[in-house]
Amino acid sequence: MPSTLWPCPRNVCPIVGGRKRSSSWRETPHHPESAGNWSTDRLLLAVEIVSPSSARHDRVRKRPHYQRHRVSEYWIIDDASQTVERWTPRDERPELIAERLPWDSGGAAEPFVLDLVQFFRDAAPEDEKPKQ
Repeated sequence: MPSTLWPCPRNVCPIVGGRKRSSSWRETPHHPESAGNWSTDRLLLAVEIVSPSSARHDRVRKRPHYQRHRVSEYWIIDDASQTVERWTPRDERPELIAERLPWDSGGAAEPFVLDLVQFFRDAAPEDEKPKQ
């Protein structure tokens, strides 16, 4: 298991053999077509921000891959509907969450809870935020 991680634009990738992996999802070690040897078996949570151009890919290609590799949870964040789809390995349909998103990594004293209402409010562009 690599001891160092570095952020890619869409994910966290390990440093393998002292070199950063590509920031392209297709070339990252967890991509189904990758020749990399880093496994999703240890991945606890995968999160995607959906866009019109990525929605099909996130739901049709990536989701089944994460489920097959038993990633504990896969979240698809949709800023247009201000919801999160939460998938687990056994799910045939997602849990659709709009207010509070709890996540228990299994190793923390308390679960992490994301207030989605506040999250989407903070993430909104300045010209779309409510005036106070």
